[in-house]
Order: sequence, then structure tokens, then C-alpha cells
Amino acid sequence: YGVRLVGTGARSTRIRVNRNFTGLTTTGAIRLGRGDIPIFGTTVEDLMVECNGYASSVGIYSSDVYDNSGVRNVLVNGFRGYGIRFNGAGGTFGSVSGFFLENIECYKAAFDGVSGIGISLEAGSFGALLKRLSVAGAVSNGLAVGIKLVDFVGYLENIGADIAGTTGVLFDTGSSGGITG
Repeated sequence: YGVRLVGTGARSTRIRVNRNFTGLTTTGAIRLGRGDIPIFGTTVEDLMVECNGYASSVGIYSSDVYDNSGVRNVLVNGFRGYGIRFNGAGGTFGSVSGFFLENIECYKAAFDGVSGIGISLEAGSFGALLKRLSVAGAVSNGLAVGIKLVDFVGYLENIGADIAGTTGVLFDTGSSGGITG
């Protein structure tokens, strides 16, 4: 409860992973929560996560984020799987809710052709605050989907999805809401 990982800025504090990091493709370079209890007031703020273009890499992952937990002022660079993935189905309670993503930039590595997802919110994502999200692929190596929402109910404000294959924002199964700005 209430753990904060805070840097001095998204372009001045960098966490860089290496290929030997075992959780990089499953639970991310940074994981919020343990997978067995919900977390409250836990944040990652003001830093860069550098995935170094490693295959299937995930920048930030959680199956446990709840009220007042989330990610703010963060840049995820060089991912190949997901920039940010919140998947409630991966946790004990089967949902994530009341979290925030604000001032986020996710940039895919320039590999693999069209693949990867900038931000994926899955399995019972509701009550979330999603503002100023920017995701981008690389020329000739775009994202398969910019932002993917599954069983998500809510609104997104000020969204940018560049070089994102054919789908910038996907409201998938069980999702409803809208985009403003």
C-alpha cells in the first residue's frame, strides 16, 4: 500500500533493463503489485523505462491496481510487446479499477514490422482516469494497436496514437466509453 517510485523527470531519470531480466516479457520491467492482493495509492512517476528493444518486452505491468494507483509523467521506450499493460484477469480479483494513467508516452522499438500494443487495459478496467496518452510505433515498424481496451468502461482525454497499424484506439469486447480532445 502506498508505495511510490518517483524519479526527477521522464527524460532525466531512466530505468534500463538488460536481457537477463526474467520478468521483462511477462510482468514487465516495473510491476505494480504482487498479483495476489489489490494495491492502493501505489504509483510510478517522473521517469523513463528503457526496454532496449528486447523481444516481447513489457514496460509497466499490473494485475492489481486499484484506487489512486497508477502511472504519471512516464516515458516507456523501446518496448516490443506492450508499453503499459494492466490486466485484471492476471490477478486474484479479476479486475483493476480506480487507477490513473496521465502524461504517458510509449514508443515501440524499430523492430518486428507491425506488432506490439502501446497501452492495453484488460479485464474489468473501470473507473480509470486516462489523460494525455501518446503511443507511437516506428516507420515501417508500427504498432498493431495503439491503445487496446477490453472490458473497459470510461473515457479517454487527449489521446495520440501515431504509426499504429490500422487501429489507433480499439474498444474491444465489453468496452464502452468515448474519447475527447
